[in-house]
Amino acid sequence: MNEPQDLDTMLKSRIDTNIIIRFLVGDGGDHAGKARDLFKRATEGEESLVLCDTVFIETVFVLQSYYKHNRADIAKALIALIRLPGIETETETATLAQALEFYEIKGVDWADAIVAAKAKAADQPVYSFDNHFDKFRGVKRKQL
Repeated sequence: MNEPQDLDTMLKSRIDTNIIIRFLVGDGGDHAGKARDLFKRATEGEESLVLCDTVFIETVFVLQSYYKHNRADIAKALIALIRLPGIETETETATLAQALEFYEIKGVDWADAIVAAKAKAADQPVYSFDNHFDKFRGVKRKQL
């Protein structure tokens, strides 16, 4: 077995939605096993995986629309995923976790949840005609 490397010096690889779906759902035959092995290597310090925002959006969409997972299960699975050692996200982990909480508890779509979480983290207001932004504690909605 290889010695774990420092994540800052390790070559980073981006992961596609299908890898995450196979890992979380476990379908896709041998693809699921290969995805599990990849995440195992990441947690053991042998790989450094980067999860970009676009892939995160698509993962939420696929789990909800195709697999019909409920919001609570999606939030729980993705929070666990982004907290794994060896996983890096473009958006801060705490902000993604906040967005997943908004998505689950407030029942808003993912786009609004992530906008609200990023606005809260940056202490910035949100321009929107949607008054459901008023539901988010710590987020100020500005109207035109």
